[in-house]
Amino acid sequence: MKKTLVMVALTALAAAAFGANPPAIQWQRTFTGYRGAEARWVEVTADQGFIIAGSTDTTGSTLLKRVYAVMLLKLNSQGDLVWVRYFPTLGFSVAHSVRQTPDRGFVVAGQTMYDMNLNLRGGFTFLIRTDSLGNELWRQYYRDKLTTGFVVSLTDDGGYVLSAFDPGSDSTIMVFKLDSVGQVQWQRRYLPGYFKTEQTVPIEQTSDRGFIVGTRTSLLKLDSLGNVQWQHGYPGAERIWSVRETPDSGFIATGEGAYGTDPVFRDSVKFFLLKTDRHGNQTWLRDLYGGRVRAGRCVELTSDGGYIAAGGTCPISGLFGLVIRADSTGTVLWTKSLAARSGAYSVRQLADGGYIVVGWSSDASLEGLKLTVWRLAPDSK
Repeated sequence: MKKTLVMVALTALAAAAFGANPPAIQWQRTFTGYRGAEARWVEVTADQGFIIAGSTDTTGSTLLKRVYAVMLLKLNSQGDLVWVRYFPTLGFSVAHSVRQTPDRGFVVAGQTMYDMNLNLRGGFTFLIRTDSLGNELWRQYYRDKLTTGFVVSLTDDGGYVLSAFDPGSDSTIMVFKLDSVGQVQWQRRYLPGYFKTEQTVPIEQTSDRGFIVGTRTSLLKLDSLGNVQWQHGYPGAERIWSVRETPDSGFIATGEGAYGTDPVFRDSVKFFLLKTDRHGNQTWLRDLYGGRVRAGRCVELTSDGGYIAAGGTCPISGLFGLVIRADSTGTVLWTKSLAARSGAYSVRQLADGGYIVVGWSSDASLEGLKLTVWRLAPDSK
């Protein structure tokens, strides 16, 4: 009887810590592309549908020998496919981000590597501009030494800002300021950068017309010309994967937290949420989820002043995508596991208070990844 009471108490504590009522999955859609696919980014479009950027496997081979091409999908609000476009590039290519432009077209950013052994030293950064139907209007490649591009954001002058990193010996971060047709207006290099592995470099324009950039372990604030205003590191933040400006002109970020010391989870990292003031000083840092978590991949503001974050975890039982809802202080309201053998890269809140999440799912073999879209219900009242 005592053991039963203890188990009930532990269950209640877990429910209180991680939220008792996560929203239901209203629908789920999967797309295979040529032979397999995954999504890296989702945006809600002006017609309340969705634009999704990612990649499709063109070989059907094993996980370590896949060759990818850029894949762009437009869905309606119910998750039905409106159109899909594939963009051949130089070798192995992945689209990491997409934005809708004022004319309802799209701009896609990513990386391409012409070395089929996935050698990052052979990389280009690219930007592809399309019309509203996904037809290509123009394409630009950027290469200063060796670059791998990731995130594009629209700027208030009708141009773009594009992040990248140089996986050479110095592993510097790069920022390209572009005009409306993708021509370089200025470019800057910054240290410290990243490990020599694939890593998103988040960037967006701030309310003062400058830019906020997530580096490997720090936030970097630039003015409108790319000059450094401040850079701060944060103990416990090993890699920053996503950053957004908050209404108080501060910032919210997520990524991989400090490595754990649990002997069972020797390679564990924590899914963290970091809040700073406008000068980059830490307000708070919350460890949202323990275990063998790989990363918080995306964070967004919610309509009530809180946050929604998506990522992935790898417990002993297997991979699964994860969505975490937090209030304005970083306190977890609920967590939602999406599916066994899945991962989540991007999340957005919808007009009705629900959520759209994209990433990948697979069977037990982890072969033939499927680009997967989940639609979550609004928070329960």
